[in-house]
Amino acid sequence: MERKSNIFLLFMFLAVLLLSGCKSSKTATGMSKAHVEQMKSLPAVSGGLKALSAKMKISVNAGGKPVSSSGNLKVQQGTGVQFSITPLGIFEAARVEFLPQYVQYINKMEGHYSQVQYSDVPLLNELGLGYPLLESVFLNTVYIPSGMSADEFLARASVKKMDGAMVITTTINGITYEYHIDEASGSLVKSSGTCSNGTSVSCSYGGFQSLGERSFPTSMELVLGGTGKAVTLAISLSRMKEGAEVRPSIPSSSYKKVAPAALLKLLGGK
Repeated sequence: MERKSNIFLLFMFLAVLLLSGCKSSKTATGMSKAHVEQMKSLPAVSGGLKALSAKMKISVNAGGKPVSSSGNLKVQQGTGVQFSITPLGIFEAARVEFLPQYVQYINKMEGHYSQVQYSDVPLLNELGLGYPLLESVFLNTVYIPSGMSADEFLARASVKKMDGAMVITTTINGITYEYHIDEASGSLVKSSGTCSNGTSVSCSYGGFQSLGERSFPTSMELVLGGTGKAVTLAISLSRMKEGAEVRPSIPSSSYKKVAPAALLKLLGGK
């Protein structure tokens, strides 16, 4: 269980880190004002879903035998993304929480926990990456970089039609973002970020079902590329419900706080 949770946690951080490793001031331009207004009204950009809860099955494949587990997912906009790892659906063995200021990992099997502040990762602060990027992935929306409005983001992007989708492309701080939005539903079906050094992160969505006033995917597949071998995280959701409250967990006083030195080293922290 320790190995499963650690792999999952490292995967999510690596996805953010790969994007934060690019530096450039190049930007793409070309979307007309009319296109900006059209895109802003789509569910993929406007969102609409503020919170959800669901049962989940996760599988991580780092080039060897896949590591799988079951659990629960909660997402609340502006508050947090919470993963509860429950092997066989019987007991909670671990919890991973991505919160606006830090990430917390609680291992209930071993009785310890770790916290990583985003402020301890200088590159993330410099490029404005961190929690908002992860939140957008799990709320199935286009990621708008911190400090930038939807109008500004879209105005510097280009748009084209391809295979029944509208494809938005822009390059900011050396990261080329690409979003595929289904023309019929306005839902985001694929997003990706690619650096000039070839590393990339992509997320494909499928199995859309009605949830509240919009469609929401029941499957997500994240892939890290350009690192020598592809690493994949597949998430399958069921029993989805609109609305959820994410409360940061307070570890038991009997738990030992472990400094995540190895994780911080991987992330280039202090």
